[in-house]
Amino acid sequence: MNVKELENLISEGERVLRTSSPNERQRNWRDWTNRLRTTLERFPNSSDLRLELTAQSLPEDLKKINDFCLEVEDAPKLISEATKDENVDKIHVFLSYLSEDESVAKIVKEELLAFNERIQIFKADDSLRAGRRWRTELTEELKRASWFILVYTDPEKDWQWPIFESVTFEAMHGGSPRGDRRLCCLHGTKKHPKPLAEFQNYYARCYSSYPTDNEETAKLKARHFYENSPLYRFLRSFLSYPESNPIHRNPSQINSHIIESARSISEAFLRAQEDTVVDETYYSARLEIGLKKTKSKEPPKMTDDATVV
Repeated sequence: MNVKELENLISEGERVLRTSSPNERQRNWRDWTNRLRTTLERFPNSSDLRLELTAQSLPEDLKKINDFCLEVEDAPKLISEATKDENVDKIHVFLSYLSEDESVAKIVKEELLAFNERIQIFKADDSLRAGRRWRTELTEELKRASWFILVYTDPEKDWQWPIFESVTFEAMHGGSPRGDRRLCCLHGTKKHPKPLAEFQNYYARCYSSYPTDNEETAKLKARHFYENSPLYRFLRSFLSYPESNPIHRNPSQINSHIIESARSISEAFLRAQEDTVVDETYYSARLEIGLKKTKSKEPPKMTDDATVV
């Protein structure tokens, strides 16, 4: 790796600034920020830049990075020799969920993958290959997985299959010396599945601002809320795995990223809860046309004041 990678990121950051759509600019900025953090970790003294990495500070951050590139003649050695090794152990995650909660599982997958390229996630909708026996493939993925994460939304739904997957995973890895934190449940309601009560369960709660709070106060309160949330603790625990070569050696360096991921996952659970169909009623299509007769001697026709229901 050389300084060229940082120079390319600077160019991408400048393109983000030129994006006209606010929503698109926010998405592009977030993706750019994640890749920038990962790249800067490989350079010593990069923490001295004191980057804020907010959408508002982007112009000033770009200037700091550009000055940093001018001072560095060539990229130094990677911080971790293990990171340099292409054969370093991958972190395999088995994501279990109901098909109707695919939108939540998608957000969980995206947020975890954004932390490190060592993370590999099996999500059935994306990973099952056509033409293969799906039960065989699920069994292989459960054996390979280092983490089993259950996305649990509504206790009223039928969870027999995800619970079966979790029990199978535990039967395969129950004697592993790496501990039971490898199996956990992210749940969007206060209730979590009883069969997983002895394992780690993390409640995905969303922050609700007060009507009297101004924008700045609301942001500070939300940050504090998510920094002390169960999902934040889950993400810190996940990034600290395994002890021999953790996904991230200093999670404090990316604290803002962890907080934002906790918020994003919590909001995904909330949307799933709001979109849950409680009851459906079907009505047959019907068209009623009412004709008013007049005293006119003209042939009958639909009048201008006809009523259509």
